[in-house]
Amino acid sequence: MPVTRSLKHSAGVAAVQLHRGLAVDAGGAFLLSRMIGLPKAKELVFFGDALAAEDARVLGLCNKVVPRVELESAARAWGERLARGPTFALGLSKRLLNRAYESTLEACLEEEGFAQSLVAQSEDLAEGMRAFAERRAPQFKGR
Repeated sequence: MPVTRSLKHSAGVAAVQLHRGLAVDAGGAFLLSRMIGLPKAKELVFFGDALAAEDARVLGLCNKVVPRVELESAARAWGERLARGPTFALGLSKRLLNRAYESTLEACLEEEGFAQSLVAQSEDLAEGMRAFAERRAPQFKGR
């Protein structure tokens, strides 16, 4: 959904395709209905009303709302925090989460087991365990 301005002049989102005679596109039907449920997705798509940023956060369309002047520093802070983490395990976790909606519970459990067997051999897991035992922050390397 494209970024637009809400009535309160704060950044928000709106599905404006129907205002132009277009159908929902760019995976919007697939993604939006799964993220916020079919009834709310229909409301947003059919009416195309602007959704204030805070309302988008409450619906789960975004994780955090910050003033425009803080956006770059907030995004950088999250990026740096992720980069300091166990990026190998984070990447596998991202893959597992993204595939979860397409899979059965049995398939998810199988994939999680496989991912755990991979991270069990990683330097990051060993570092995480050492850091826990030594009561210090881990220094992950993505390996």
